[in-house]
Amino acid sequence: MESFLLFILYLFYGAAFFALGVAITAKLKVFATLVVAGVFWILACFGYVHALHEWLELYLRLELADEQLWMMLRYLSLVLLLLSFIFLYIFGINLHWFLNFKTWPYAGALAAASAIIFGYLYFSRGQDMQPYEIDYYMRLFFALPAAWITGLGFIIYAKRMHGLSIKGAGSFLGAGVVFLAYGIFSGLIPSDMQIMNTPVQLWRGLCAYAILLFIMLALNRFLAERDEMMGRRLQKNAQFERLSSIGRLASGIAHEINNPLANASLQVELLQKNPGVAALPDSVQGQLQSIERSLEKSSNIARELMGMAQEHSSAGIISLVDMKQVVQRAWDGIKSSFPACSMSSHIKGTLLVPGMPAQLEHLFQNIFKNAAEAMPQGGSIHVYGKKQGKKVIFMVLDQGHGIDAEVYDSALDPFFTTKEMGKAKGLGLSICYGIMKLHNGSIELSPRINQEGTMVTLVFPGKAEDFSGQEEPDNSGLKR
Repeated sequence: MESFLLFILYLFYGAAFFALGVAITAKLKVFATLVVAGVFWILACFGYVHALHEWLELYLRLELADEQLWMMLRYLSLVLLLLSFIFLYIFGINLHWFLNFKTWPYAGALAAASAIIFGYLYFSRGQDMQPYEIDYYMRLFFALPAAWITGLGFIIYAKRMHGLSIKGAGSFLGAGVVFLAYGIFSGLIPSDMQIMNTPVQLWRGLCAYAILLFIMLALNRFLAERDEMMGRRLQKNAQFERLSSIGRLASGIAHEINNPLANASLQVELLQKNPGVAALPDSVQGQLQSIERSLEKSSNIARELMGMAQEHSSAGIISLVDMKQVVQRAWDGIKSSFPACSMSSHIKGTLLVPGMPAQLEHLFQNIFKNAAEAMPQGGSIHVYGKKQGKKVIFMVLDQGHGIDAEVYDSALDPFFTTKEMGKAKGLGLSICYGIMKLHNGSIELSPRINQEGTMVTLVFPGKAEDFSGQEEPDNSGLKR
């Protein structure tokens, strides 16, 4: 019975590491999408070699070989054990190096120190060191530090991946924590000891399966979220192409009607200066003024159409723009038209964005106009800004009636408006979209959390310099 349990235990233990190697090998093409793609094959080698070691240990413990063969296989098992932990060491150090962690020199120094200490112990004692002692010292000086270096690498990598895939980062974090536990079970606790009346090999095997589970979960979740993100990008690119086509069409139409409108406006102006027309009744004069206002309104629409096409397709001179000043100038330019509304800027420090100042000011003016028009009784507009990596992110929050969920995707389309026909042209947000694409950025609309109103999120590529900003607000805490 004891031999059967021993057989099951080592078979299970070796199978855990072999499954780890097979799973990683099968997913190597998947790993190609990750920054650390070039090192995971080393972890697969660790799994394969360590599985062979454990299965060889199984054969040795069953005592099926004669004494001479048994001793040869025992030393072969120790060689496989050492080789497996060297693979794990190499993987951990390369994980830190590939990700440009500042810890990789320390990891390399620790590996060199471990090898020197183990070599000194082995050669100083010569033939007196027994196989079980060699096994213990190998685990102490190679398994423990290698597993901890790898575990810490996964934990740091999970933190870095958090912005790309939250669930995937959590799984890599789990793998890192389990590697730390494996280092304790495999490096500190001798192979002949028990934990809670169970062999330590069982706990090592459980750690191996947990590592396998977390790594596979991380990949699957990462891929699922990556595919979803790529789908959103494709959808946005398709929308941009559609808006660009509409913009070019609108520009052509505006150009064709602009000349007749200009001619009609000139004729009305000449009529008003004609002495004979000046003698006409006031009712006729009023009709001429109404025609003039209609022509002016039509000319404004034509100009905005041409401007929309230009902002979707052309670029001007790029410079580093202080966005705090742009936001304030944009509000100063329109605040007289909305006396019941106020704008609060929560941008601290200096946030610099490479862009075109006039267009960026036009961008915020359009956003502010939409926000103010959504608050006819008055209210506050809050602007937040922060630096996140190389990106600069702004959030504009209003206290208006908001937009229905089903029309959020259409809100950036030209001529889309929720206002009554004739009261709005529906070009403001489309122009904003064009300006953001021109700056290689993005714009998204979403409802405010637990409050009425809309949040507009602007993401600019920014620059690598360290500009100060502030954290993303908890917009549920903004009181009306």
